[in-house]
Amino acid sequence: MKRTAVIYTRVSTDAQAEKGYSLRDQEDKIRHYCNQNSIEILEHYQEDHSAKNFNRPEWKLLMAYLKNNKNIIDEFVFVKWDRFSRNFMEGMRVLEEIKSLGIEINCLENNVDDSIPENKLLQTIALVLPEIENARRSMNTIDGMRRAMKEGRWPRKAPRGYKNTRDAENRIMVIVDDEIAPLIRKAFKMMSSGNMTQEDIRKELQQQGLICSKSNFPLLLQNKFYLGKIVIPAYKDEEMQIIDGLHEPIVDENLFYKVQDVLEGRNKKKPMSGKKFMRPEMPLRGFMICHNCGAKMTGSASKGNGGDYWYYHCCSCGVRFKAPEVNNSFDKLLKKIELKDEFKELFKLAVKNHGDEMMASKRKKAKNNDALILKYEARLKRLENSFLDGEISGNDFSSIKGKVEEDIKKLKLDQKEILTTDELFLKNLTNGIETMSNIYNIYDASNIEGKRRIIGSIFPRKFIFDKNITRTDEINEVVRWMMSNNRAFQRLKIERNSKKMVDSSLVAPPGLEPGSKV
Repeated sequence: MKRTAVIYTRVSTDAQAEKGYSLRDQEDKIRHYCNQNSIEILEHYQEDHSAKNFNRPEWKLLMAYLKNNKNIIDEFVFVKWDRFSRNFMEGMRVLEEIKSLGIEINCLENNVDDSIPENKLLQTIALVLPEIENARRSMNTIDGMRRAMKEGRWPRKAPRGYKNTRDAENRIMVIVDDEIAPLIRKAFKMMSSGNMTQEDIRKELQQQGLICSKSNFPLLLQNKFYLGKIVIPAYKDEEMQIIDGLHEPIVDENLFYKVQDVLEGRNKKKPMSGKKFMRPEMPLRGFMICHNCGAKMTGSASKGNGGDYWYYHCCSCGVRFKAPEVNNSFDKLLKKIELKDEFKELFKLAVKNHGDEMMASKRKKAKNNDALILKYEARLKRLENSFLDGEISGNDFSSIKGKVEEDIKKLKLDQKEILTTDELFLKNLTNGIETMSNIYNIYDASNIEGKRRIIGSIFPRKFIFDKNITRTDEINEVVRWMMSNNRAFQRLKIERNSKKMVDSSLVAPPGLEPGSKV
C-alpha cells in the first residue's frame, strides 16, 4: 500500500537568503525523497516565521490537519531539525505530540530512529544544536551592535528626525532627515518655554508632519540621541555608558537640558495656553477665583436676542460678571500701570539695583559651580591615571568617565546660563522700560495668546475680582514697585495682611472695575 506524508518547509525572516535552505530548495529535496520512495504528499505547509516557538500561523493549521487526519497520514517530513524548531524543550514536546498520533517523524538530514533507546541521545543533540546556534547568533548580534555603538555608530533603526543609510564599508549609519528634524527641534523649543503642555505640542506638530504617539512623545523629549549622544545600556558586567555619536545633533545642549528641567518639574511656569482658554471675548478666563467661595472662575456665552453675551462665572456658587465690563476695567488698570516718561530714569536705576540683588545669589552659585567643575576635572584626571596604571578595567573607566563628563557639562551649561542672564539683564532693561511705558497699547494690539501672556506676567497667580477691589497672593515685583512709587498710583496700595493672601487694593477710583455694578 502506498505511504502518505505531510511535508513542512520554513525560513525565518532573517534567513531568507540562507544558502541551500530556501523554501524552493527545501521543497525540491522533500519531493525528490517522496518520489524515490513512492510516498504520496497529502499536504504541503510552508511559512516565513521564526522557529523560536510554535506560535506560527501555518504550524497551527498543520497540527490541526495532523490531528483530524491521523489515520491516513504515515509520515511528517521536513529537511533539517532547525527548520522544525530552535527551541529544545518545545521541540521535544511537539515531537511527542506528533508521535502520539501514530505519525512517523522524518528529518531528511540527520534523521534519528528513536525506536532504538540509545538514539534518544542523538535526537536530543539534534534538537538542542539549533537552539545553541540561535543563542550564539543572538549573542554575536548583540556584541556587534554594542561594538558599533561604542564606535559612535547607531546600527539600529534611526530615531524620528534621522534616516538610515550606509557608509563606504556598507555599515548602517544615520543622517539627519531634513523634513522631520526641524519639527523635532521645534518640539524642544516649544517645550523649553513651559507655556504649552506636551499633548498640545504633540498635536500641533502632528499636523505639520511629526507622527509620534502620546506615550512616545515624552521619550522623544528625553532622548539624548538628539543631543549627539549614544546611550549604551548595561549588559552583563558592563555598566551603562554615554558616548559621543558620529551623527549630527539636532538640538544643542543648552536647549536639551532646559527641556529636561521642564520635564522634571524644576521649571515652575504653568502652561496656560490650552485651547479652552483661547476666546478673544474672555482674555481673563483662568486667571480669576471667586471672591465668594474661592472656587475657580471660568467663562462662557449666553444666547440672547442680540446674539451671544459673555460672562465670567463661578462653577460652584454661580457668581458672575459681565465679561466686557471686567475686560474694560482691566484695560483701565493697564493704563494706570503704564510708566510715565518723567519716571523712566528713576525706574531704570531702581530696577538695576533690584536686579543686582537678584543676581548676587546667582553669582554665588556660579562661584560654587567653578569649584565643583575643578573638583570633577581633578577626579577625571585621577580616573585616567588609575586606568593607565591598570587599577580599573576599560569598561569601568568608560562608564565612570561618561558620568563625570556629563556632570561637568551640566555645570558648565548652568554657568553659561548664569553669565548670559547677567549680561543680558542690562541689555534688556531699556527695552523693558519702554514696554512698561506702552503696556496698554501693546496689550490692546495683541492677539488673545499675547494678551494672556501679559496678564500672566502681571498676575503670576489667580486674582479675585469684586467690584472695585482686586486681591492676589502674588504680583510681579516690578509692577509692585511701580505701584508703590509712581505718582500715578498714589492711591493704589499693596498691603500684606496674612500669610495666605496679599491684598492689592487697587481701589483708586474707579478701581479695577471703575463705577460698574455687576
